Amino acid sequence: MECHDVKRTCSEIGKADAKEWKKIVDRMKERGAKLDEAEAAKVIEYLSGLKDAKPLCP
Repeated sequence: MECHDVKRTCSEIGKADAKEWKKIVDRMKERGAKLDEAEAAKVIEYLSGLKDAKPLCP
């Protein structure tokens, strides 16, 4: 499995809502991301709560 860089995630922050982040995270899991349901829920909650990319993105 090869992951993308953070720029791809940063491009969606502030644009994607929780429903869209769930689709994104589900796609990542299909491609090999090792997240259980609880971890995925935390990632979705965190990313959908960000309104600005600064805390995560350079």
